[in-house]
Parts: sequence; structure tokens; C-alpha cells
Amino acid sequence: MVPNIESLLDRVLAIPEIEHGTGATGHEIEEAEQLLCLKIPVDYCVMLRRAGWLAIGHQEFWGLGPDVPKHLHLVRATQLWRTNQWVGLPGHLLPIKEDGGGNLFCLDCSHPDLNEHPIIFQSRDAEPANRSSFWAATLCEFVEDYVDEFLAEELQ
Repeated sequence: MVPNIESLLDRVLAIPEIEHGTGATGHEIEEAEQLLCLKIPVDYCVMLRRAGWLAIGHQEFWGLGPDVPKHLHLVRATQLWRTNQWVGLPGHLLPIKEDGGGNLFCLDCSHPDLNEHPIIFQSRDAEPANRSSFWAATLCEFVEDYVDEFLAEELQ
């Protein structure tokens, strides 16, 4: 069973090998929403407030906060990817990490009334009509998979 985002973050923030920020303020999140012209999903807001950004091994999740590394700044990265001619990121997708090959994992913000939002894989190599595909049902499920994989590798 997938935990809720709060219990997952309790687990994640207790693992010393996982890097994270000090967290974002409500004002920083509201400002990001205004700049990006979308409502950031509640579960991601919780992650932003508690951790700011995450680095689970080499898997880096974009975020906000006073100590977010420049390359992980959510607003900066989103604006860059929205103007990238190869990806053409739709405005309802909020990228939260890159796969290292120019593809993105995004929260689908097309239904702001939902509490949880699916993760969409945005491929830069696919034809425009086929660039987006479902990846995970929730942010919590998505992050938990990376945590479990990281811990399995660390224990080897």
C-alpha cells in the first residue's frame, strides 16, 4: 500500500543519504503558481513545504526554497522547458524532474480540483501527438519507487 505524502516524507527526511532543502514558504509557492499560471497540486505543495527539493541518489526533484540549487529551481526549469522547441511542454504539465535524456516527469495539473494528480512522462523524441504518457497514479507512488530503488542499491 502506498503511504500518503506526509508519511512518505517522514521516511525520506529521516534518511541521511537523501539530500533535501529546508523547505519553501507558502509565499514562495504562491509566487511560483502566479509565475507558472497554474495551481500546484496539494501533495507537491506538501513536499515543497517540507523538503523544498530532493536528491535521492542521482535522481533530483525540482523544488523551491532559499537553498534550492539553481538547476533544481522549479520555476526556472518549468519556464525553460515550456519554451524548449523540442519538447513544447503544455501549460497544464508541471515538470518535477528530468530523466537525464531530455525527457520530463510532470504532474498533470489539468484538473486542479483533484487532491492527487498523475505523473506524466513527456518524451522529447516522440511525435507531438504522442509525447505524453501515463507513468504513475500519484506523486507519492512516484517518489516512493525512487526511494525504494535507492535503498535497495545502498544495501548491496
